[in-house]
Amino acid sequence: MDNKPIKVLFWGMSSNIGGIETFIINVCRNIDHSKVKVDFITSHDHDKLAFEDEIVAMGGCVYRVMYSERESFVKARTSLKKFFKEHNDYKVVHVHANFHYAFILKYAKKYGVPIRILHSHNSSEGNGTNKTGIKKIISFLREKQIQRQIKKYPTEYYACSDLAAKYMFDDRAYKWIKNGVKIEKYRFSEQTRKDIRNSLNIRDDEKVLGFIGYLREQKNPLFIIDIFKEYLKIEPNAKLLMIGKGELEGQIREYAKEQIENNKVLLLGQRKDPERLYQAMDAFLLPSLFEGLPVVLVEAQAAGLQCFTSDVVTKQVNVMDRIHYYSLEMTPKYWAENINSILSNKDDRSNIESLIKQGFDIKDVAKELEQSWVND
Repeated sequence: MDNKPIKVLFWGMSSNIGGIETFIINVCRNIDHSKVKVDFITSHDHDKLAFEDEIVAMGGCVYRVMYSERESFVKARTSLKKFFKEHNDYKVVHVHANFHYAFILKYAKKYGVPIRILHSHNSSEGNGTNKTGIKKIISFLREKQIQRQIKKYPTEYYACSDLAAKYMFDDRAYKWIKNGVKIEKYRFSEQTRKDIRNSLNIRDDEKVLGFIGYLREQKNPLFIIDIFKEYLKIEPNAKLLMIGKGELEGQIREYAKEQIENNKVLLLGQRKDPERLYQAMDAFLLPSLFEGLPVVLVEAQAAGLQCFTSDVVTKQVNVMDRIHYYSLEMTPKYWAENINSILSNKDDRSNIESLIKQGFDIKDVAKELEQSWVND
């Protein structure tokens, strides 16, 4: 009897620590490695993946072999043909995508990989660049090709939310895979709250609004500054924590200096202890332009926070009635007034049982994925 673990190949891990990366590594941390070996495939010139050292330490391999069609139409195909000829023992290829993509599954099918999963993690690509003329035509034809690949090559469709499924798969049947987290890790602790606030020079009487995520246009971070500016007019004893990095970091820093007095906005960069930072907050802000199902909203709920998000975010994430949805057409003042009103009511931050019961613990999510790979 062959007791070797089955082999699963992931695509979709980047160099930045975002929601997809966090979800993927949490799955890898919680599967049974005696049953499943997870490897990764990425671009031939890709920088070090987020969590790559940990992936390798868990026994995974990272294969840098892929070429984009923009680099080389021929190599984009021959590199995958060569890879799957040489690595013909994968049972599963699992593509984690936040944009329309299924190209790798074409070659997984050609070379006999029986389980080919396309997993949608987002509900939009954003507005993108306005194309005209020949570029618009090429983009249209390219999208048609991708849609044919999405229809033809996956054997299964997974999505983090209803909106992410609709965006990627239209009306095809899909399996909802929850963006789980290690819930107990985020449970509210009064002592941790005191410790982290002391380390950041935040007084007990100061209200703290917070954000954790990649600092890019999708997350609408400048609007967070606008909301906080209005909130300070209502509650002067307040601070804003913004944790993360990204292409808008410098712009955010300058905008915060222009709009808000010193020492009120703390930009902490990338941190490895988000579970502790949530404890210091009183509210979590995520006025995104689009999302799949934000991992940070699951984490923030697990930490007992009241969460304020845009109404484009799926209602499936509102597990504990702690998420409040507002239109981005409403003013920052409107958001600030509602935040203030809701924060005036105290509640029990340590109650997280409904998150566990509804299947958002990463142990349960990882077990569900593991069983789908092993048993199918």
